[in-house]
Amino acid sequence: MTERLLSESPEVTERSLSESPEVTERLLGESAEVAERLLGEPAEVTERLLSDPAEVTERSLREPAQLTERLLSDPAGDPVLTELDGGERLRVRVAGREFVIDAACPHRKGRLVHGYVNARTLRITCPLHRTTFDLATGCPVAGPTTDPLTVHQTTVHQSGGAQ
Repeated sequence: MTERLLSESPEVTERSLSESPEVTERLLGESAEVAERLLGEPAEVTERLLSDPAEVTERSLREPAQLTERLLSDPAGDPVLTELDGGERLRVRVAGREFVIDAACPHRKGRLVHGYVNARTLRITCPLHRTTFDLATGCPVAGPTTDPLTVHQTTVHQSGGAQ
């Protein structure tokens, strides 16, 4: 069997080499066709975006403000947690309200930025030992600690701005 393979080897190699350019050309043609189909639409989108950069810039500057307004005024919006003062404090925006609290749980210093915020009850739960605090008062409502969480600031937002 090995002899047969060795004797046919030059024929197989020659046939492969002679067919190789045809196969390569067919594959390249199909690849170019696929690439053209795929790149056609993004090129049009890019061209549209680049044709009026002022409009794109204006829209980009306007949309974050609208998003921020929606987050602050939408009671059903997801809570937004932001660390402040190098991680010492935490700003919690939820249900049209903003709370600035200590970033660490008074029990065992769990990082509240990773905690769960209940938008309905306005409470935050420490991820470490599940102590739950009222965001408005800082009072613990469940869990192993009786020490309150320090609340530095509370702000109510309405569609017109802060009160």
